[in-house]
Amino acid sequence: MSKSANIGGETVNARDLHAGLESKADYSTWFKTQAERARLKEGKDFVVVESLLHKDVEQTKRGGSNRKDYFLTIEAAKHIAMMSGTEKGYEVRDYFIAREKQAIELERRLAASRPERRELRIDRACPLLSIESIAGA
Repeated sequence: MSKSANIGGETVNARDLHAGLESKADYSTWFKTQAERARLKEGKDFVVVESLLHKDVEQTKRGGSNRKDYFLTIEAAKHIAMMSGTEKGYEVRDYFIAREKQAIELERRLAASRPERRELRIDRACPLLSIESIAGA
């Protein structure tokens, strides 16, 4: 992971994600497809960094080639991983489903153990939990 001032916070190199998910698809095609499927927005969910590769210069005596790297927010990387359809993607999805179940159980225990927090809200529209006390605690 690295820092990116353009989208804030930690980022994931999409090349690393592609390799980690063990995708067989060509990287540049894969990323474009995943970004479209996940409805990612450049500047919000990812940034593009273009660089000049010089490794070909010695072999071909020509200039380098351009390479695009995409750096994703953690949320965008999770989204792509869970949608990927690879075996590793299913493992990621199962991991987050298990964590959500643990959070729901923790929320239930908290509500049961503290009378002032009996009315906690689970936001079902979003799979992440919003734990807040209706009583203002």
